[in-house]
Amino acid sequence: MLFGKYVIMVDADDSYNILEIMPIIRELKNGYDLVIGNRYKGKIEKGAIKFSHRYVGTPIISWLIRKKCGAKIYDANCGLRGYDKEKIINLNCVSEGMEYATEMIIKSKQANLKIKEIPINFYKDKRMGKSHLKTIKDGVRHLKIIFK
Repeated sequence: MLFGKYVIMVDADDSYNILEIMPIIRELKNGYDLVIGNRYKGKIEKGAIKFSHRYVGTPIISWLIRKKCGAKIYDANCGLRGYDKEKIINLNCVSEGMEYATEMIIKSKQANLKIKEIPINFYKDKRMGKSHLKTIKDGVRHLKIIFK
């Protein structure tokens, strides 16, 4: 048995302020099935995102998703999103890594779910230590989902 109608996903590195989720919840209540944050339309704290991710990786992945399935998403890798739990579960996404975000967008669009992107703020990672991101390896996993 599943409790609750919505799921809010947020990266655990404290790069998003959990107190800023209300606009996502509002859009879900307004009938959207998948609501994704867009860091480019919000404020990005200096040093919060690597140059290659901000200006190359995420824009290319987002562009490819727009071209492949028509989803009007400009920040496909945003780690703050919310969704209607039952509808997303029914998409049968199988990805286990960060490419799950890409698979969720593509399958949502293919299933004609209502998707919206909203501005969100992005802050520097608060963890001590090195980032878990593997630029090339993670990028290739996203590309495999896009071209599948």
